Amino acid sequence: MSAEGGRKWALETFGPDGAKVRAKLPTVMKALHTRMADAQDASGMRARGVYGNIWRGALETLVDEFGKLQGAFLFTPKGANYKVVCLNGTLLFPWRFSTDDPAAISNANLITSPARLALFTQARPVQEEELDLDFERPELTDADREILTSYGSHIARAKSEARSVVLIAYSSSSTGLHSLEWGDVKSVDGDTGHVEWDFHESLLAPTVQAAVQTPPTKRADFATGVIPQAIVVPRLVANDDE
Repeated sequence: MSAEGGRKWALETFGPDGAKVRAKLPTVMKALHTRMADAQDASGMRARGVYGNIWRGALETLVDEFGKLQGAFLFTPKGANYKVVCLNGTLLFPWRFSTDDPAAISNANLITSPARLALFTQARPVQEEELDLDFERPELTDADREILTSYGSHIARAKSEARSVVLIAYSSSSTGLHSLEWGDVKSVDGDTGHVEWDFHESLLAPTVQAAVQTPPTKRADFATGVIPQAIVVPRLVANDDE
């Protein structure tokens, strides 16, 4: 997928703020990783539990960064003790699928709790379309505005009714952010919890995609319009609300 294709998908998925969200996500996630890795080092603990809270940090960071955008609201999946940003009818959910293997995503189980199941099955508030292109958005090009104008109306409502979910999928540990990609979910295997993507792309530049390492002694910055199909009901795993 080309950069232009990824930008077009982001606009079609999230509306006028799609380009901004796509541009900011890599910086936001890298900064989060660095904070959590520093906290792990500062803790002096051998156990990796401090860094392991990055999944919670990702949820809070997305709320802080994107929860107040025009067209966004916060959604609480049933059984969860956290909120998820819903933008243009689509949930934006962070998923740490592995601690060390960027290729593990093809065999990773997304649905590890009833709360995650609710992302795909729980009804959401009806969201009206947000296509106020007169709102100041200097990041939008003329081509972007043409995409938004031609994409049509009622997309937010359609995506909300289709239980649209975009995953921010990443593999990471306190030693590095090994992969970072995002895309919308087409379906989830009901037995394994494996994800079938509709669209997805890497958010790390090719030069740093293989492994963005964080040295242990001096840590530096490492670094249309098809609506998703109905989701196959995945299996439940109790006692985990992540």
